[in-house]
Order: sequence, then structure tokens, then C-alpha cells
Amino acid sequence: MKRLFCISFLGLSWAQDSIRAVSRMVGDFVEVAFYWRGAPAHVPIGANFVLVGRPAAALAWREANLYTTGQWSAPHSTVYRPLYLTAREESSHAFRISMNLLTQNPPTGIPLSDTWSLIGTWRAPVMRFNDTLHLAWSMETGEIVLAPFVRAKSYFTYVAPLPLRLCPDFPRLHLIRQDEQLGIVGLEHFRSENLSIRWYRDGVLVHEGISCIPLIAGSYHAEVQHVCGSVTRTDTITWSSTSVSATVQGGWRIYPNPTNGLVWIESPKTCWAEIQLRDGVGRTIYMHSETFKSSQAQSINLPSLPTGLYYLNIRTEQETISLPISYAP
Repeated sequence: MKRLFCISFLGLSWAQDSIRAVSRMVGDFVEVAFYWRGAPAHVPIGANFVLVGRPAAALAWREANLYTTGQWSAPHSTVYRPLYLTAREESSHAFRISMNLLTQNPPTGIPLSDTWSLIGTWRAPVMRFNDTLHLAWSMETGEIVLAPFVRAKSYFTYVAPLPLRLCPDFPRLHLIRQDEQLGIVGLEHFRSENLSIRWYRDGVLVHEGISCIPLIAGSYHAEVQHVCGSVTRTDTITWSSTSVSATVQGGWRIYPNPTNGLVWIESPKTCWAEIQLRDGVGRTIYMHSETFKSSQAQSINLPSLPTGLYYLNIRTEQETISLPISYAP
């Protein structure tokens, strides 16, 4: 009867989720957080938390590092040594990452409570997007050593994380003014090589890249696309403090004006056009032709010329317009 009572007590004490791993995408990284809880009478003096992940090529698992630590790791606790990670290849298709918590000497511990407590979080870069990462407990997972030296592995109920699709969701992105350019707040967990960023002014595509220098006044926003396919749009900011002016005629817009040679041209529609730069007496100095796209600014490098007034002629199949342009090198 006494033996039966002991077995029942252990079953009741640990008949709960006692170890938990929570995985999620954070930008271009996978984060896995470990938690534990239990009966207050149990005193852990060391633990090994292990997950095996497949496929191995999905993560740069050799670059995994501790991202956050809970109250159990030194220097937050005088009882335990600092958390550390070990990682190795489990097979040609899987990797094994272990989070290790060891006690100081002599081996004394802090009793577990019945509330979840963070042990630590590891983070690893994603190498292959749009895969599905499968994380599962290994046989060593949750091997808790209890004072006085009782291995409590069988006392725990393990809760493995769900499969994780490796394609991040964007947070809310905000534009910020940085001196004379615009930047984006909220991309700190993303790698620039995985992003395609397009900048728009009043609906016109004016630039591509991580930041934008507004050349003329207007309402600016950016569209951000990840290589896995996720797309989002930033908020909008109005830019009005600029000394650069634009010349508009027949729906065509050129800027900056004056220029030092580089000009941006916006067409009211998608069409082929021939560009001619002429001096004050009508001589053709430069010629260029290409297809212009509606709602998209396209840049042209004009030749270096002396200060003065010139004319930019734009000829399409339907029309020819002439816009004055000033050179101010």
C-alpha cells in the first residue's frame, strides 16, 4: 500500500506539461524558447534541453546562439552556471541543438514552481526559405537531475513545438526621416539581401533600396517584399522641405531642374520615346531612346555641360514636347 501511494504521488505531481519549447520566426531567424515548471518540492540541479530539427539545410544551425536567458542562468542566479549551447549534425538531414544548464558547486537548486519559467532562447539564421522546419524532442531532452541526484527524465511531459514554415511575417513598418533621406523602422531582424524595397512618391516608383533620398516634395511610402513572398507596405510620410523643383508639361515630369547631368523622367503612360538635349541655338547635343513606363521614374545621365539653359525634347509616336532645363554643375 505504501509503495502504491508513492507511485500515485509522482504521477499526480508531474501529470502536467512540464517542459515546453516554443518556436517562431523573427525576421530572418528562427527562435526557440525553453520553459519549465513543476511541483515546488522538486529541486533541479541541472538540465539538458535538446531539440532535433529537419531539414538540416533550412537553418545555419552552426551559428545558433543564446539570444535571451531567464532567471536560472548566471549572473541572474548564484545557483547555476551560465547557459550554453552545443550543436552537432544528427544525420545528413537533421541537426541537434542542446541548451545546457549546470549547477554551481556544491549542487543546490531552486525549487520549481507551478508557473512557467523561461530558461533561455536560442536563435539561428534561416538559410532556405519556404521550407517547413520540423522540430522534435530527442531522447536526451528534459533530463533533469533533482537533489539528491535523482534523474527525473520520466517525470516530465514534453510539449514539442509545431512545424514552422520558414517565411517571416513583417511587423508594422514605419518611415523615419534621417537627415535628408528616408529610412524604415522595423527591419532590424531582416537581412537586406533577402529584401526588395521599392519607394513611391504619390504612387510613382522613384527608387529601390534600403533608404530613399526624396528629390521633390510629395507623399512617400515603401513596399517591402521578402524573398519568400511576404509583402507589406509602410506608412506614408509627407516630404515638403526640398529646394529641388520639377518641370511638368503634357503629363511628363523632369527633375531636378536645375541639374548637374542626372535627371529623372516620368511619363504619363507606357510608351517608347526619343530624348534629345539641345542647346540655346537648337543644336542637338545628346540623344537617347527607350521605353518609359507609366507611374515609374527613370533616370538618364546627360553629358556634362557648361552652366546655362538647354531644352529637353521628348518625341513619341503621338507627340513632341520641349521642356527647358537649366544646368548648374
